[in-house]
Amino acid sequence: MNDRCQIVQFRVDSNGVRIVAGLTVVGAALFAWTQSWWLAGLMAADFFIRGFVNPRLSPLGRFSGAVLALLGVSRRPINAGPKMFAAKLGFAMTSAMTLFSILGLWLPGLAFAVTLGLFATLEGALGVCVGCKMYSLFSRLKPHQVSAGHFKAST
Repeated sequence: MNDRCQIVQFRVDSNGVRIVAGLTVVGAALFAWTQSWWLAGLMAADFFIRGFVNPRLSPLGRFSGAVLALLGVSRRPINAGPKMFAAKLGFAMTSAMTLFSILGLWLPGLAFAVTLGLFATLEGALGVCVGCKMYSLFSRLKPHQVSAGHFKAST
């Protein structure tokens, strides 16, 4: 797989990503237990920052970086593009959790929390990023190209 992303030209620390995933598991579990819309909203805000603004500005990302620095863990840089795509998926899921919680729809909010928790557990414990796998799949899809010779201008 190509080590560079054509969309995002910077990298993030994979060790930090795994700590953030662990914190996401905790957040998803707390949401499943409490159905607190504000907790899902805080998670959505952090996912928004990581996915749409800059992962380096994420409060959870900054916290994980501080923990790793305190522990003296060396950085393992990886492309930010796939992780940002995964964060966008996380934003969609936590936004849905927030909305369903506000509307009092417990079961759909719980379903999103369990899915988010599962994906974050795979990332945190095994280093398997489901969103990154989807990113890789989507990046290989090529739009159908039609040559100009197939169409004739009508007069």
